[in-house]
Amino acid sequence: MNANVYANRSIFEVISTLAHKYQATDLSKGFPDFDCDISIKEIAKKSIEYGNHQYTSVDGDLSLRNKLSQIYLDDYGIAYDASAEITVTCGAQEGLFCAVKALVSPGDEVIIFEPFYPFYLQAIEVAGGVPVFIELKGDNFEFSQADLIKSISVKTKLIILNSPHNPTGKVFSLKELTAISTIAIKHDLLIMSDEVYEHFLYDETRHIPIATLEGMRERTITVSTLGKTFCITGWKIGWVCAGKNLTSLIRNKRKESNGSFAAPLQAAATHILDLLADKTYLQDLKCKFKSKRNYVLNKLRELNLRPFVPSGAFFIVCDISSIKNPNDLLFCVNLIEEHGLALIPLSGFYCDKNKKNHLVRFCFAKKEETLVSAMAKLEKAINIINSPFEPHLIKSNVCPHELLARAGQL
Repeated sequence: MNANVYANRSIFEVISTLAHKYQATDLSKGFPDFDCDISIKEIAKKSIEYGNHQYTSVDGDLSLRNKLSQIYLDDYGIAYDASAEITVTCGAQEGLFCAVKALVSPGDEVIIFEPFYPFYLQAIEVAGGVPVFIELKGDNFEFSQADLIKSISVKTKLIILNSPHNPTGKVFSLKELTAISTIAIKHDLLIMSDEVYEHFLYDETRHIPIATLEGMRERTITVSTLGKTFCITGWKIGWVCAGKNLTSLIRNKRKESNGSFAAPLQAAATHILDLLADKTYLQDLKCKFKSKRNYVLNKLRELNLRPFVPSGAFFIVCDISSIKNPNDLLFCVNLIEEHGLALIPLSGFYCDKNKKNHLVRFCFAKKEETLVSAMAKLEKAINIINSPFEPHLIKSNVCPHELLARAGQL
């Protein structure tokens, strides 16, 4: 099967198009619908007021890179040279794209744990690489080390790791990371570690950057962002940390597509990162998001659905097998068109879109009133769908791909 079943439209585009048309309450998109901390806006205002309006280095504002270097040393014990090993990018996504373009040649194989963030696949295809999928299985979304070993070939170049994980909220354990690193070292593979949700951790869970493991610093490309942690995703300030040789390759690719950007926001970011130092901001953030997580988890259980408890990020994957004729895509489209609620079908995060079609993803990074409204709409929808008097709302004989084609014309 062609991995890119949705042609040139990701599942996010399809659902967003429908959500916009029907003005749906939106738990599909992975960003907050509430304002950032007022101190962040004040820092930004001062940055704009005091200058910083001209081009900065194409590798990123040096003060920001120095700040990041200090944070990685203080928090994780990793020493990165700000001038030669840290690159500021236009969001984490640009960093991911440039890293894949720089490191993957046509025919190279790239291992992805699925479900996966769909952009990984797009970047691999642009680079001419070949994706190889390792499924995360069971209630804890664990991978088989044997499956990973079997997936390695002479063409394998890169493993993409995402922890905390989108969409499942899984945080890879030290045991899992050690297994991955052992395989990477044995076969001389690179690791691209997407850590954009590194500060969203619950229930005493610990985030371990794989670059901290023995032998992994020089073969790991770590990507993260300011946007998720400080609820300012629209600022599009990300970064890539890697050894000097890898950084040189990545910077060369970045210069092909973009120059310096958003100088006042980069300058502001340097000061915003100071909020991490006293740990108060992070503690408040975790408490706020854990409360939102628990609210949604409890409501889903009350509706006789089966949510998987995330240890990190701000998503909940939920099994909808208890509803009549469950199909994730049909269910999500029906929710938007008939009930004004947008979720993401998890089949859009798999190569084979028919493989996992009984799971949906909720984003709980939303205002309290948004979550309350969403859960009320969901309860009403499920009651109608499961009613013996309304059997037609979700039809198991409708082809999901025909539905996608229709949605693509909206």
